[in-house]
Parts: sequence; C-alpha cells; structure tokens
Amino acid sequence: MDALEEKISKLPKWAQYHIQILERDLANAKTQIEQIGGAVAGGSSLISYETSSVQANLPDRSCVRFKLSDKRSVEVSLRIAGNKRYLRIYAGGGTLVLKPEISNVANITVVNHFTGEED
Repeated sequence: MDALEEKISKLPKWAQYHIQILERDLANAKTQIEQIGGAVAGGSSLISYETSSVQANLPDRSCVRFKLSDKRSVEVSLRIAGNKRYLRIYAGGGTLVLKPEISNVANITVVNHFTGEED
C-alpha cells in the first residue's frame, strides 16, 4: 500500500466512497478521450479543454454544438469542397450575429428572428 492509499484508508467511509467515484469518473473520462483521439488520428478538428492539456481530434466534417440557452445554439463544422476548407457556422433557434471585437477576434451569438434580442 502506498502513502496515498494509506491516507485514504484512514478517511471516513463516506469520503473513501466519494474518492472511489471520482477516480472511476476520471478513468472513464480518460478512456473516452483516448477513444475519440485514437479513432480519428489526423482529423482536422481538435477538442481542447481549457483546464487540461488533453486534446483529441474529431473526424473531418464533424459538428460541434454550443448551447447558448434552452432555445439557442451555435453549430460549427468544418466543410471541405475540393481542396478548399472552410468553417460553416449555423445559428439554431434564431439569427446569427457576428460582432467583431478586434482584427482577429469576433463574438458570435444568436438572437430572436423577430426582435433581434438575446434571450
């Protein structure tokens, strides 16, 4: 038994149980990330997590949906036409609004078709 396991074994049973759940969830998440990355090695799209150094490729022509509210979403997908590649951005549940912030950054949101307001 290593030092960490020994410390955990001295904790109350409820804490040991909670640690077991967290360890299981971590192992499952790592497996899922490995499966995604291994299945599409060389894909053009990359999942990157702000809080981790882990990255995983998505297959070409994948779509990523960002849920902005219960009614609104933005879908981004990589499109390939011949030898050209471009991003397709789709507004779900409203009108797409692209607001330039600086020369190389823009903010994207979805507003109501009729009022032009965000929910």
